[in-house]
Amino acid sequence: MRTSATTTTTLILALALPAGAAELPAYLAAARERNESIGIAQARLQAADAAHGEAWGHLLPSLELRAGYTRNQYEAVTQLPGRTVTILPEDQLDASATLAVPLFDGAAWARLGAADASREAARASASATEREVLLAVARAYYDTLAARQVVAAAGQAVTTAEALQRTVQVRAATGTARSSDVQTARLEVARARGRLADARHAGAVAELALARLSGLDEPAEGTLAPLPLTSAAAGGERPELEAARARAREAAARRRAAGWAYAPTVVASASERWTNATGFTGEEASWAAGVSLRWNLFDSFRRESAIEQADAVAREAELQASATARAIQDEEAEAHLRLAAAAEKLEAARVGAEAAAETSRLVQVSLREARATATDAVVAGSDAFAAEVELARAQADFALAQLTLRHVQGLPLLEVLP
Repeated sequence: MRTSATTTTTLILALALPAGAAELPAYLAAARERNESIGIAQARLQAADAAHGEAWGHLLPSLELRAGYTRNQYEAVTQLPGRTVTILPEDQLDASATLAVPLFDGAAWARLGAADASREAARASASATEREVLLAVARAYYDTLAARQVVAAAGQAVTTAEALQRTVQVRAATGTARSSDVQTARLEVARARGRLADARHAGAVAELALARLSGLDEPAEGTLAPLPLTSAAAGGERPELEAARARAREAAARRRAAGWAYAPTVVASASERWTNATGFTGEEASWAAGVSLRWNLFDSFRRESAIEQADAVAREAELQASATARAIQDEEAEAHLRLAAAAEKLEAARVGAEAAAETSRLVQVSLREARATATDAVVAGSDAFAAEVELARAQADFALAQLTLRHVQGLPLLEVLP
């Protein structure tokens, strides 16, 4: 199955399109810098990076400084042999520095693993968002080029219709054409101008969509062109699948963190204290060091509920990853079929456009020789215009089918873009 798909892709990529378009990379590069959706995804990745750093912070030593001043109503002092002991000064000054080092915190380590998986998921999601946006930019770009080609065809159709009208008018003046032929030609001119107006409107809408997605105000000149693609037998890893698998790892880590809530936490601490309330020691500075253990033996079943909830989330994440993998396989198979169909349609559209253009030319010749009617010329001109529109759409569809295949394979849209 893979060999057949690869062979088909290779044959399809051998088909040539009109040369001239080399501006798509510029639009993709601009979208990477200016598109809001990509910016939002990058901001979420930045937040995930910060959350990962915060999770690390719970496992690293912490240093706390404190200072205070207290005005006591009464001063308490006592006399001992050879010295005065200040138990409570009227103006009391206190300062301390405490260093705390976590020795064991299973839940914090599990939460760090969850934060790491969450960061991976955010990174993969940002990549997936960027790829989706770039594919949308490419679609808008080729829609714009196809719309321009339709505008050109509509303009040519107007020129042809006006020439037809002049020919019929000349023939009517010599008595070789009917009055109805004159009105038919006149109607065709009006219809051709209406189609030109519709084509210009569609082109303007396509250009607005391209500007909105890419952030470039004016689309560059170009025509539908072959893409610098290669046929790959094997694709890369889709960021959507990476994100789904990372979310599954994150959910599993959070499940482990919920289970570690049954374990105690052990913290070592050391502190240095300065005060003018020296008490019986007579020392203004003193230190203390110790180890503390905290173990929550019963919390009214809150931990059990948290574990059950984490289990359900982990199962959902695993199923989502499995469903994403299957969906990607289906997308790739459909993309191969779509590309093959687009290639066949493109070849058919080429043949049809050539045949319709030649038919229109021959009918025009026959009309000048009084061997065809205005209606024949109108029908032939309309068919030629429709064939040109179909060819423009087929060229755009073929280019987008190429990009879509690379997208679903997890490959860069263009070889020049990493």
